[in-house]
Amino acid sequence: MSLTLALAMVVAIVDGDSIKVTDKQQNQYDVRLAYIDAPELSQPYGEMSKEILGSMITNERVTLRCPQQDPSGEWVCIVWKEGYDTSRRMINKGAAWVDRDSDADNAWYRDEDKARVSKKGMWSLPEEQRAAWGWSSAQ
Repeated sequence: MSLTLALAMVVAIVDGDSIKVTDKQQNQYDVRLAYIDAPELSQPYGEMSKEILGSMITNERVTLRCPQQDPSGEWVCIVWKEGYDTSRRMINKGAAWVDRDSDADNAWYRDEDKARVSKKGMWSLPEEQRAAWGWSSAQ
């Protein structure tokens, strides 16, 4: 099952890779941005990642193409605002990693490498603070 919404309204930013949107009939959808993984709110750069996403799309109209739902019922979507892919912008700003479990193409990894080399966003943090898979609350 897939979902496509033209001109959905972003009503909440949950974290750096999850939002809530409503359609024209005011139905609400939980959405996870496709191809990215952002730090959790309790992790280093988590709050900043949420703020960056919020600055781009809070209370904005977006277009969504959602090829799937995850097991929790959250839609996994490509979210466009004014022709740009929000997930890709999060990568370019250093506010998220490419989701290694996604089918993102090589261009996404090149964008992530550019952000890392330029020390944008979370890439300015020490390694132990920006590796989502290595982070623990003890650090």
